[in-house]
Amino acid sequence: MKKYEFLEHTADVFIVGNGKTLKEAFQNSALGVMQYMVDIKTVQLKIQKKIKAKGSDLKSLLVEFLTQVLALHDAENLVFSKFKVTKFDDKKFEIEATAQGEDFNAKKHKQGTLIKAITYHEMEIKKRKNIYSIKFLVDI
Repeated sequence: MKKYEFLEHTADVFIVGNGKTLKEAFQNSALGVMQYMVDIKTVQLKIQKKIKAKGSDLKSLLVEFLTQVLALHDAENLVFSKFKVTKFDDKKFEIEATAQGEDFNAKKHKQGTLIKAITYHEMEIKKRKNIYSIKFLVDI
């Protein structure tokens, strides 16, 4: 099972996060977002940030969670290579996680494509056999 993958779209890109649990699929979706923007293999675990998000359903929870990840990148110039969901309530649609990484450094981190926003367009959250798969389109 791939943790995440990228699928082509006309003007944007789909990211697919996979996991054995829904919680793990959310973590891997965040990893996919970061990997699309920077080579996460070069990101050291120097800084830890807490992320809290709330939604009205699973899709809005995902959008809010990943928007928090983008906000940390945009506002604080941080890149992450590890996400750990510490609280996940799929009934109340709440998530808490820690993101570990460091300050972005153009000399150290290979820049990918910046993501402007996470969208609801053609979003899918599915379970097939024992794998949860989350597919979402990002605006680049």
